[in-house]
Amino acid sequence: APTRRTLPVLTQSAAPSASPSAPPAADAPPPPPSPYACPVCRTAISLFDTSCPSCATAFPRLSRYGNVVDLAPSLPISAPTLFQTPKLSTFRNPVVSTIYDLGWRASFRQSGFPGVDGEARLFTEFLRGLDLPASVPRTVLDLSCGTAPASRAVAAMRASSPSAWAPLVESWIAADGSEAMVREAVSKRARVGDYEVVRADCAALPFRDGALAAVHAGAAVHCWSRLQDGLREVSRVLVPGGGFFATTFTKGAWGT
Repeated sequence: APTRRTLPVLTQSAAPSASPSAPPAADAPPPPPSPYACPVCRTAISLFDTSCPSCATAFPRLSRYGNVVDLAPSLPISAPTLFQTPKLSTFRNPVVSTIYDLGWRASFRQSGFPGVDGEARLFTEFLRGLDLPASVPRTVLDLSCGTAPASRAVAAMRASSPSAWAPLVESWIAADGSEAMVREAVSKRARVGDYEVVRADCAALPFRDGALAAVHAGAAVHCWSRLQDGLREVSRVLVPGGGFFATTFTKGAWGT
């Protein structure tokens, strides 16, 4: 049988260029702009929008899937079957999403992964190493989140030590292309809260250029059927100086 091992991918985009001095802070500074954008035309949107104001792409709420906002028009929802084609389709199967936290994800330890809590600690150190101006909103994306175990682990750490986490994460978004996975992510979010869940295609991310401080993709990129498009999209949505943290299989992952 082929040997399996993990390949951490830790990249950081180019350092930020000099920018004009910010105006004096107001008594009540306005909140940062929404990080979201239409995945088709990239017009800025918010999660309250039901369609794009420019191209009219619809963003329905998926009542059958945790009422999440569907920002993945490139991935039409279809009735799942027990046996599907590899990569993303495997994880759109509700059977797979149900058992994902019942041993599937934990089994990655056999291939060298440190476990969800260990990966969360590694990502914490990665965030601390980013050199970003204080003016940059610390918006972080958990991409291809699955049932969002990493999002839950980070949410628990943020809740236990809010002052330590305040400089690292202001807002956290969990996104996956699988409607079955985001349903599980929403269901489990109630235990810890404090992050958004949306459906998104990694090859057409629903975020503004330079909107994110960091992107996390744990045990995920081997599932991306359009890997190069996904990597380009990650680069586009990261702020200059932002970082991409990913762990993956080099070969042999089941269903990919």
